[in-house]
Amino acid sequence: ISEIIHDVVYNSKFGGRDGKKFEISLANLFDNFREIVDVEIISGSGDTDILCNVEDSYKKRLYKINVDAKSTRKATSSLNASRLNKHIEKNGSDYCIVVSPKFMRGVKLDIEGSSIVTIEAESLANYCLKECINSPDDLADYEALDIIIRENFGKDISYEVNNRIVSKFGIV
Repeated sequence: ISEIIHDVVYNSKFGGRDGKKFEISLANLFDNFREIVDVEIISGSGDTDILCNVEDSYKKRLYKINVDAKSTRKATSSLNASRLNKHIEKNGSDYCIVVSPKFMRGVKLDIEGSSIVTIEAESLANYCLKECINSPDDLADYEALDIIIRENFGKDISYEVNNRIVSKFGIV
């Protein structure tokens, strides 16, 4: 798992101009969540980068999520929320998670009021790592992350995820 975590953080910043390495490393990361039953890299024009099928054990249903990878050496400065919302609708997904090494403040305004969240790659990677190394089955808990996401639509969730890591494991 530590190699996957390293790849996510490294490729978010230095994974090449087309972002393919970052997308692959994110797909590998999402494969380490217990509730994710299928991860598909779509990455085409007019669609999401990664589509995941998630099992909700409480409601006994499957749902989909979109994951969009924004790799850059600098902070992501803007998002096209309208396009991301079309991807959500096209795939019948519940929401979209946008992952980048950093986000500029203006991005928060771009996604306000939508079923989109942003998260820094390092926060997501740390969450997955701490969950995997502290669980008996070596898999991360997606349900806790899903709760954070649904309670914070239209926001950056990095702070909430980092707080979850500290409260559960005592360290970031």
